[in-house]
Amino acid sequence: MRTTSLSGLAGFATVLGLLAGAAPAGAATTAAADLAIQLPDRGSLLADGAGVSVTVTFRCDAGQSYNMFVELSQTVLDGRTASGTGFVGPGTCTGSSQTEDLLLLAAGGYYAFRTGDAVARASVSVCPNQQICSQAMDSGVLELRESFAD
Repeated sequence: MRTTSLSGLAGFATVLGLLAGAAPAGAATTAAADLAIQLPDRGSLLADGAGVSVTVTFRCDAGQSYNMFVELSQTVLDGRTASGTGFVGPGTCTGSSQTEDLLLLAAGGYYAFRTGDAVARASVSVCPNQQICSQAMDSGVLELRESFAD
């Protein structure tokens, strides 16, 4: 599993506070304790490569609001790349494993995506108290196919 969880600004704020000689604020301990994201192994090509559909699995503490961002890049012709981004949010965390379907439109140099491997990066962030945010990230290679059928 490629999932990597980061405590984002919460850990950074705590370290800065300790370096400055201050005790960590109680708010720093309210950062998301159960935050994770995982990219799928595959994405689905849409409209002859004009876009890609990616279903991302994630988890965050119940009741928190989340935002998710996914980037995709693929070499398609003579070193040229197709790339796209997708965003969803705000949404509400259930505390259990959830999925979001993101649509990434081909935009880099206006080249279409094609069947084959592409590099992706996904992040989900929550800000439980609007001052301290947490983020989880995942990145890796996805196989782009015409459909999710095996």
